[in-house]
Amino acid sequence: MKIMLRALVALLLLTAAGSLAANYEANKDYTVLDQPQRTQSSEGVEVREFFSYLCPHCYTFSGPLQDWLDRVDPEAVNHVRTPVLFDRSLRPFAQAYYAAETLGLVDDVHMRIFAAVHNQGRRFRSVEDIADFLAEHGVDRERFLNTATGFAVDSRVRQGEQAMRNYRINSTPTVVVAGKYVVTPRTAGSHERMVRIIDYLVKQEAAASGN
Repeated sequence: MKIMLRALVALLLLTAAGSLAANYEANKDYTVLDQPQRTQSSEGVEVREFFSYLCPHCYTFSGPLQDWLDRVDPEAVNHVRTPVLFDRSLRPFAQAYYAAETLGLVDDVHMRIFAAVHNQGRRFRSVEDIADFLAEHGVDRERFLNTATGFAVDSRVRQGEQAMRNYRINSTPTVVVAGKYVVTPRTAGSHERMVRIIDYLVKQEAAASGN
């Protein structure tokens, strides 16, 4: 009897979970773009995260999003970060992110910059300030700074600005799935629900493409 009861409870939980997923509504829980954008790669479903190092909500959201990324098949999801440039004060942070990505340092410095801003109260007014900070943690200052102020990073910054315009990004954190679906805290209701909706959309897109 107990075994049957447990099986019934498990079935009800699975049914409830399925119902919740089915209740995600386009242009309510997430927005569908009128004009889908080309993604960076055809490998995996692109999950593009628009963020700002100065945004406390982006810092908070980074935890649940990373937990989800750690659980999914890395070949099924192509996670792309795009630092926003709502004003000129954000340009040094975009330069720093793209420099770190170019140098293969993102895993070492991404959350370190977030923590410096939001936990330590560090103020960075220039990319030189950020380079000085990272040098305290073993990053080659001159190499980092040369990369951050170079042509390649400048091109990446411009591409990021264009992506913001294409996706009509006006707040952070914002996540775009497959170049089609835009998920924000406002539409989703919470960071945790954002992740559930992203997961739902990734699975939906993968199923549609036969992956």
